[in-house]
Amino acid sequence: MNRIHVTYELPGTLTETQVQALVRAGNRCKVHNTIENHPEFIVSTTSLASRS
Repeated sequence: MNRIHVTYELPGTLTETQVQALVRAGNRCKVHNTIENHPEFIVSTTSLASRS
């Protein structure tokens, strides 16, 4: 994955200040930040038998 494009469909009644605030909020969202910071993924297994 090399690009995710997000487009917000907004009502025409928002001011430019409100639109920019929404863009800033989108840029600070947890999903955006997680993807941008390239987390390490670790896959492991466990057995239900080992839990008893």
